[in-house]
Amino acid sequence: MNHPTKKAVRVGDIGFFPHGSGVSGLFLSRTLLATVEFEIAKAVGVETGGLFIAYRDADGTAFPVLACGPGPGATLEFNTFGWDDRFVAEWLFTAARAAERVAEHAGRDWLVGRWHKHTLPVVNPSPQDAEGAAVLVEAFSQEELIELIVACDGHDKPLHFGAFLFRPGVGYASLPTTNRRDSQPGG
Repeated sequence: MNHPTKKAVRVGDIGFFPHGSGVSGLFLSRTLLATVEFEIAKAVGVETGGLFIAYRDADGTAFPVLACGPGPGATLEFNTFGWDDRFVAEWLFTAARAAERVAEHAGRDWLVGRWHKHTLPVVNPSPQDAEGAAVLVEAFSQEELIELIVACDGHDKPLHFGAFLFRPGVGYASLPTTNRRDSQPGG
């Protein structure tokens, strides 16, 4: 990412946070998957990524309802990408306002997550991913960040999805994912 980091973050082993997290899993919504597939198809052979807004259900499952790619002015390379900062800032401002209005009526809180593609079939976060996640946690004034990593084959077809919860100073923990309809809120 093209954001400067203020401190180094160690990735460490991926485990599970025993207590204190309000997120227990990630629902792979049609909205999120459609955005991911569309952006990956445009970024053959290079990394890409974006953001999503998710509501947290009573059981802690995060349900993405809005998602975006990196923007038209993004820098996409084999092992990294940089946002189109203006596009992402404008998208996030608009999406956050909408999320606030809906959250007030639904009685749910919301959070920002990040998705990105790895050009190799590896879903584990890299040290570079951790540095970017630390910057985003601080920028969004969140305690943690949901991260969805999409590992692709040599033809940019999604092979695996890995969901993680990042906490500064602690590292990453695995999150279960689901796309079952009966897992949706109220369903």
